[in-house]
Amino acid sequence: YYLLASFTGVVEIVDGIGGLQVDIPYAMNDSASGAVFPEGPRVLTGKETLAFSRNRKDTPKGDFSRSENQGRVILSTLEKLQAEYEEDPTVLFQCIAVGSARLQTDLSLAEVFDLMLTGLTIEPSKVENLVVPGSNGFVGDAAVVFLASGADSIYADMRKDGVLG
Repeated sequence: YYLLASFTGVVEIVDGIGGLQVDIPYAMNDSASGAVFPEGPRVLTGKETLAFSRNRKDTPKGDFSRSENQGRVILSTLEKLQAEYEEDPTVLFQCIAVGSARLQTDLSLAEVFDLMLTGLTIEPSKVENLVVPGSNGFVGDAAVVFLASGADSIYADMRKDGVLG
C-alpha cells in the first residue's frame, strides 16, 4: 500500500488540523528548507512542519536526521489525533475529510478508517522512532543514501508482523 502527499498537501493537511505540537530537538537555521527554529516544543504551522521535515543541511546527521524528524512529525500527528478523539470522536471523520482531498493512496476509505482506529490503540510513548542505518555518498553527481547491512534485518523483522522485535 502507499500514501503520498505533495509538499502543498502536507502544508494544507497540517493547517487543516490546526498545526502540530513538535519538540524541536536542536536549534535550526537552514535557509534552503526554511527551517529556522529554536530548540524546544512549539506548535508548527503547515509551512513550518514542511520546513522542519525537509531540513537536512542544518542537522547533526543530514538525511538521517531528516528522517528522524519526519518520524517526530508522524508521532506528533498520532498524539494529536488521540487527544482530540478523546474530546470528540467525530475528529476521525474530520481528519479523513482533510486528508482525502490532499493525499493519494491505494487504500480504500474503509481501510483508512480501520488504520485510524488502530492508531488510536497505539501508545505513542512506546513507539521507537527508528531510522535504518546507512551512509551518505555519491553516484556520479547525485548525492544518495546507501543502506547499511543492518537495514536488511530491520526490514525482514518488520515484514513478519509489522512490528520490530
